[in-house]
Amino acid sequence: MCEGIHYYKREKEPTIKILSKYLKTDDREALEETYREVALKVRPEKPYPTFQGTQTILDQYAKRFPKAKTMRPEEFVDLSFVKKLDDEGFFERLYKK
Repeated sequence: MCEGIHYYKREKEPTIKILSKYLKTDDREALEETYREVALKVRPEKPYPTFQGTQTILDQYAKRFPKAKTMRPEEFVDLSFVKKLDDEGFFERLYKK
């Protein structure tokens, strides 16, 4: 996943081609904006899951599954995998390429 994010951020033209295929559009302006906003601004290089994002998902589930109202993001989020990669310098090596 981390290498996929790296590719997405660093390989603009192939990424735009992929976006075009899956978004089913050839509108270059829309594809450029999508790339700029998502690949460059929204998607972090280090994909740490967030408690806020997990809470948003729990809030959505709570509409159908009341038990989700009592659950906390900390019960679901495990930062250890990305942290290990980060601590080992994986991201620094990846983005130096």
